[in-house]
Amino acid sequence: MKRATLIALILGLFTCAHAQTGGFSVWAGISWLTDSGARAAVGDTGLHVGAGYRLPAFNGIMSPQHGHASVDVDYDRFSANGNDFSAFGISYVERVPIVPVYPGSPIITVPYFGLGIGAWFDHVSGLSDRTTVGGEGILGVNFQRQFFLEGAYHFRADFHGNSPNTVTLCVGMHF
Repeated sequence: MKRATLIALILGLFTCAHAQTGGFSVWAGISWLTDSGARAAVGDTGLHVGAGYRLPAFNGIMSPQHGHASVDVDYDRFSANGNDFSAFGISYVERVPIVPVYPGSPIITVPYFGLGIGAWFDHVSGLSDRTTVGGEGILGVNFQRQFFLEGAYHFRADFHGNSPNTVTLCVGMHF
């Protein structure tokens, strides 16, 4: 877990140092495990928090004219019945507005979708840790260009016979 904490600290310092460019976002919400065995061990719902830094010189591959690419950090924590599960991920994510928004556009509520891929560090108390590749699918809505509501499905391979996949619902803010 020390390695994951160090990576989060370095990435957090990097994103905070560049926040004045308008490319920094933070979010928090709840997370649900999709696997019944995992839910029985650590509970149905957990905390989900994250931060992202929009890459200023790259709009992404899916929609180079309207989308945007970012580096996101996500953290989930579940705890029940004396058991703990935490997941920490660093991902490359592309978000694309469903309705293209041009500079100066009066549109202030914008739905979007996104896809991401990255590295995830999973920890189960009393058992073991692992680092693996994972992905995510995103649906969200930006409000007033500053606030957003976002749902995501985070997926990766089974761990100790259970799926660590989660569905999250978060509210956030762009800076």
